[in-house]
Amino acid sequence: RPRITQGKFINSPARFKAYKGMAGAAKTSTIVAADILRAFLQPGYKGFIARFNYNDLMGKAAQRAEEMILRVSPTAIVQRDKTPPMRWWIQAFDGSVNELMFIGLKDYPGGYEWHHGCVDEADECDLRTIQGLRSRLRAPSPPGVSPDYGLSIAFNPPDETHWLYEACTGMKHDGKRADGGKWLELFEPSEGENDENLPPNYYVDNFAGMPEDMLARLKHGKWGANFTGDPVYPQFSARLHLVDNIAFDDSLPLIRFWDFGYRRPACIFVQMDEEYRIRVVAEILGENE
Repeated sequence: RPRITQGKFINSPARFKAYKGMAGAAKTSTIVAADILRAFLQPGYKGFIARFNYNDLMGKAAQRAEEMILRVSPTAIVQRDKTPPMRWWIQAFDGSVNELMFIGLKDYPGGYEWHHGCVDEADECDLRTIQGLRSRLRAPSPPGVSPDYGLSIAFNPPDETHWLYEACTGMKHDGKRADGGKWLELFEPSEGENDENLPPNYYVDNFAGMPEDMLARLKHGKWGANFTGDPVYPQFSARLHLVDNIAFDDSLPLIRFWDFGYRRPACIFVQMDEEYRIRVVAEILGENE
């Protein structure tokens, strides 16, 4: 049976919705289930299940979709085309046959039209790709059928500077209103909600020794820091290595670092103490200059 937040997500009438959570929160299962239900219930349905990399999609979300469909009926998939992008034709409850496509988003999937779709690990995608998918939600429906257009996405929490934070909260990381406002309805499962479907001691055995920024995202489902490239050092801990409200020390030299930017120049004021710690004491950011 669905978990509490899973049920709320699947039954929500929101056209664009997001499932954000820690590792093991059944995010993939949730959005795949939402798409499969439409394939069973909506006459003439055309949907898709996507991820940035097609091979990664085949390794997880596609397998989960097949498990779920066959659990309903071992004969529900009446035809398959395994040539990428893979397609299934599914026997709906009213006797009609609907289409489900599996697509990788690394190469933009132009030329297709759908009613609804889901994107797994959406934090791997840029905003342009997701907006392009939204423009493809225009597939025609049979006469008398009200089409259910929409997009469901799932992701592990990225940094607050990521486009997903702005789309889900309507705010930028600096507290200012996001240009596009909030357009994704956000659903967040609580800690422990899906534990009965995980191996015993899953978080204890697999998350021991993990850096705190990763624990915040992957164990507690918090917005956090995604470091691109290699971190300065893998033992980084926000609690240990970052301190707020650092005061100016007039006994230390003051160094200014400039980024002239394109529209938003920046200057940060930095000091280094006798223990070689970097003390960022102030910053100035331009706006649309």
